[in-house]
Amino acid sequence: MGFHGLSQNKGVNITKYYIKNQNVAIDGYNILFRFRRQCADVVATGNLDLIAKKIAQFIKGTVYLANMTYLVWDGKGLPTKANKSVPKYLLQQEALNQNAAQFKETNEHSYDLLLKAFWLNAPEVQRLNQILENMFPRKLKAFIAPFECDYQLAWMHQQKIVDFVISNDNDLVLFGIPLIRYFDGFNGELLTLSDLDFEGSAQDYIIQQVLNGCDYFPYKCGLTYNAGKFNFNGDLGEYGTLDKCVQALITSLMVMRYQMILDLRTKKLENWQPILDEDNQFVKFMPKNALGFVSKEVILLSRTDVQINNRTQANKIIQSVAKVLKMDVKGENVKLPGIEWVDISCKSIYDEFLSQQNDDVKEKWAYAE
Repeated sequence: MGFHGLSQNKGVNITKYYIKNQNVAIDGYNILFRFRRQCADVVATGNLDLIAKKIAQFIKGTVYLANMTYLVWDGKGLPTKANKSVPKYLLQQEALNQNAAQFKETNEHSYDLLLKAFWLNAPEVQRLNQILENMFPRKLKAFIAPFECDYQLAWMHQQKIVDFVISNDNDLVLFGIPLIRYFDGFNGELLTLSDLDFEGSAQDYIIQQVLNGCDYFPYKCGLTYNAGKFNFNGDLGEYGTLDKCVQALITSLMVMRYQMILDLRTKKLENWQPILDEDNQFVKFMPKNALGFVSKEVILLSRTDVQINNRTQANKIIQSVAKVLKMDVKGENVKLPGIEWVDISCKSIYDEFLSQQNDDVKEKWAYAE
């Protein structure tokens, strides 16, 4: 996932000085991307030793320089057209402290991306990781994140398990991670928070990343945020109605809020909430109630057969979203670029708007009452 407005010229060359004797994590998607471009013939053999050998060629420079290298594959994919249900364990607090056996059971269904790239089943992927570890004894640990690789990598950096992450996914910079991009052999680009060049505000960028559509917005890809406006590629499409769109939004925000990571020390699944973590750099760019703002703007600016041109009306919907998410959404003296916040307590204005609509529109908005 990239972002609009990134300067391509601010990176600096990575030398041995940066990662020598440091702990480094590699986003496995970089490996998969290279395989799709360069190694189709190797993949076609199905030979785990050959595949591992090719992966080793890609990462040997990093492993040679680093004190310890972690190769982290993406885990279970987010809801898509083919899988519209969010796994229950993502939304239930009581499921956060699963033991190692339960982690293994969960991971039996967490190889979608690897399967596409390598045509391997779960046991074969386990074996591939083992072969790689044997090729670099005491220098490499390969494993699969329980969910989003980005969150696993961010957690590892926050916990000081790694000093750098090698990945081309710029959204990792949100978490304050020193990111090495385009790393090949012994060179790459170092990207940090200070290197970001926003066309808009930092908050614009965060909103764009949370609801990019690629990672967090379920059911339909193609939601973009640019120049202060959200755009669906087309109209509400398969959502059908605005209320279904809002429910999808709630789901996506829940997924964002309740991500799972593997604690490498306890071997247990844990829930990590960087948005709510006061010590994380993410927070200084994103107020706690920013998800409420995001919700409001999606409803306000998405294309639909119901004209949403009354901000108080939009705020009423956000009140419902906030209630579901158990968030404190308050609008006093808070503004987003180009968007004036309207007090969500002004129910009379909403009632006036609703009284002017026909029965069909009233029915669509009934869930907000």
